[in-house]
Amino acid sequence: MTRIDFALATPDGDHLDRVTRFSGWWLSSDYGLRRSMRIVVDGHPAAALQSVLRPDVGRALPDEPRASAAGFLGDLVLPPHYSPGDTVHIAIHAGNDAASQVTLCERRMTVAQPADALRPSARNIDLSSLLQHPDGHPVTFAPHTFGEHGRTGAVPVVAGVPHFHPPESVPVYRLLDTQPTHRLGTILEQMLAESHGLALDFGAGVPGPDRLRSDVVNLDVLHFPGIDVCNSYSRLPFRDGAFELVYSLAVFEHLADPRGAALEVARILKPGGLFYLDTAFMQPLHGDPDHFFNMTTSGIRRILDGFEIVDIGIKVNHAPSKGLAMQLEAVLPLMREGQWSARLQDLLAELRERGAELDDALGAIGRETLAAGHYALARRT
Repeated sequence: MTRIDFALATPDGDHLDRVTRFSGWWLSSDYGLRRSMRIVVDGHPAAALQSVLRPDVGRALPDEPRASAAGFLGDLVLPPHYSPGDTVHIAIHAGNDAASQVTLCERRMTVAQPADALRPSARNIDLSSLLQHPDGHPVTFAPHTFGEHGRTGAVPVVAGVPHFHPPESVPVYRLLDTQPTHRLGTILEQMLAESHGLALDFGAGVPGPDRLRSDVVNLDVLHFPGIDVCNSYSRLPFRDGAFELVYSLAVFEHLADPRGAALEVARILKPGGLFYLDTAFMQPLHGDPDHFFNMTTSGIRRILDGFEIVDIGIKVNHAPSKGLAMQLEAVLPLMREGQWSARLQDLLAELRERGAELDDALGAIGRETLAAGHYALARRT
């Protein structure tokens, strides 16, 4: 008999906004069940939920070895045809298939917000000349709803954003996230200033104000605020030669097939177009939603085979002291208090204060050996 402990933190009432954050934690004696979680609305899969770390649960349940990884979160986005006062049946399911599926909770909830509470982006980028369905059939659009439209090949549009997903997949929404993922940096700012065509931010996350540009299309597998196109196919939903510049910051470690993704980048670049890649090397596990590969410069050259490598190496933010600090910041919340926790906290404080001295003492080869990440600038030949 599978034992399950479950707690839903949000929502804490019985009403649904147009976008509602679902979060909490759960533990199961069958850890494999955690590989798939989804919100089901009136019997239809509506949104997937991501596993997240919950160090507070780990501290509260010290005898449960997986408790620190028990968290989940994601947003439910209601389609426009739901009106204030409508009652809907909400369930949270877990499991990888029908045979293993379990229902973690069920409740009836009432819609509280009108349809226009969720507004699309005001940038109005024209995607019509760029899009191409990864499955090869014509791109047709469908209103956002829960049901069978994904199996017809029609592309649902959620808050103005087209969603390209295989029929069996369920999208992940993180529209209530507000913290920008990362800044462009000096190199990319200059490249964008010198570019005369359209650029693609491949895996944009939550774009900050510096990344909401009229000449940049923001793509991600998750629907964050500021995203223009969502896609979970291995092929990109764009026509050949659509972009002058593609850049990807801290994304390729999260891709199951980075070589295939690089080939797709080559396909959607114009001849002579540039690809700027920044990816992890000596960094801790950080899934969002998953983490597959950290790369050496040799690995980057392998996945970029066929490109002309213009430049490759490490940047200031790839310094070993920053990578070591990232690793300590990742594990300290998960550790039990004690001598080792205290030692690592002291080391983290010293790295933050005097990390540049460590980087200088390591020398050029030492910095390359322990670099937090690598970057490459490549040209489509």
